[in-house]
Amino acid sequence: MREPNTDWSVLIDRIRSTASRIREVEAQSRERESHVEELLERARADMRMAEERVRAAEAQASDLQVAAMERVRAAEERAAQAEERARISEAWLKQIHETIFNEFTVLDEAPR
Repeated sequence: MREPNTDWSVLIDRIRSTASRIREVEAQSRERESHVEELLERARADMRMAEERVRAAEAQASDLQVAAMERVRAAEERAAQAEERARISEAWLKQIHETIFNEFTVLDEAPR
């Protein structure tokens, strides 16, 4: 049979060894938790940056749409002005044509 002191000594050594291992596991666990928190924070930061880029792209698209609409409006206005000038030109050409036709017809009918 073993001596009682020896059994207690072995038990205390095992308890110390187990406590030391528990402390190591807890330290590793805290380290992993810290690493996971860092990864989560980086992911959150990446998401914030991505959201900012999306907002900037949406704003730029909106600005481009407004500019395009302004260009279309200006082009439509220029087209309307050109159509008006063409209508006026056609009216003048018609008057010139009628005047020439009427005046030269009178000359053709005059006695020679």
